[in-house]
Order: sequence, then C-alpha cells, then structure tokens
Amino acid sequence: MSLELKRWLWYVAFLLIVFVLCWQNSYDSIRVTNTTLDAIQKISHVLGKDLEYSTKLYYTIRKIGHGLVFAGLAFTGHLAISGSANNLKAAIVSSLVMSLLIASVAEISQAYTFDRQASSTDAIINISGSLVGILVGMLFEFIRVELAKRKAETV
Repeated sequence: MSLELKRWLWYVAFLLIVFVLCWQNSYDSIRVTNTTLDAIQKISHVLGKDLEYSTKLYYTIRKIGHGLVFAGLAFTGHLAISGSANNLKAAIVSSLVMSLLIASVAEISQAYTFDRQASSTDAIINISGSLVGILVGMLFEFIRVELAKRKAETV
C-alpha cells in the first residue's frame, strides 16, 4: 500500500471519528468526557497530583478535546492533501479550506442533532485546532523532506 493511500485512509478514519462524535446525543457526549476525565484523574493520581473534579476542569477537558480532535483531523488531512497536491501552496490552501469547512459544518450540524446545540466557542476551538493541525502537518512534512535530503546527500 502506498504512503499516499495510507495517509488518505488515516484522514478518512479521523473524519469518521469526528462526525460520530459530533452527532452523538448529549448523554453519550457527556459519557465520553467523563471517561476521559476519569482517565486523566487516574493518571494524575499515579503521578502524585490528585485532580479534584470541578466544573472548570470538566469544561477545560471538553474544550481541549475539541481542539485535539480537529488538530488531528487537520494534520491527517494536510498530510493526505500534500501527498496529492502539485505544490506546497495548493496543499496549504486545500488543507485550510477543507479543515475550516469541516470544522464549521461539524459544529453547525449539532444544531440539528437531538438535544445538542451549536456553539460559537466550540466552532472557534474547532477552527483553532484545525489551524494548529495544519501547522504541525507542515512542520512534519518539512522535517521529513529535510531528513530525506540529508539521507540522499550521505549516500
């Protein structure tokens, strides 16, 4: 299987995860957050720092989750697109358009999901996570290309 195909498969897998998470009812969404919070509390306990449950901690975990999910989606999307694009500028523009569109549609779709609502704060976090993911993807590709150049020079 080619590297390009693997990248597209990772992107599609991440895209499916995003839409499953976005279309969950509020009960399932809260359950995911609580499971994540429990895991973080257990890890912090092992590290010797007990985190007490608070509304602020719960809210912070939810928002970090939004950002990380969309950063991962944009990262995999940028890698897939950059593998198929003719040049770097086309890859960046395509990645930006796709990421911003998906981040916005994902949040807007929640207005039509049973007992969920769209949030401008979440949309901003989704978009910010997407931008971070694209930047990390660009850095990853730059490092990969530079390492390949150095390897070629030493052979």
